[in-house]
Amino acid sequence: AWFQNNRGVEFLVNQVGLCFEDAWRLCSTTPARIANIDLPDLRAGSEATFVQARFQDGKLTIEKTLLLGSEY
Repeated sequence: AWFQNNRGVEFLVNQVGLCFEDAWRLCSTTPARIANIDLPDLRAGSEATFVQARFQDGKLTIEKTLLLGSEY
């Protein structure tokens, strides 16, 4: 649920003091790894599933989400 997870990233950066990259990792790839969810590589020919986000002025904005190449 990105509507909640993006607030988690903001909290970790703005209140806890983590850098954005560490906060993003803690809210995305780390839970996926714990849940044994295989994440696709970002390379030509691989599955196009990713989230494009912008972090500016202490606020995280999800700009685009692609799942298997389709935008949501």
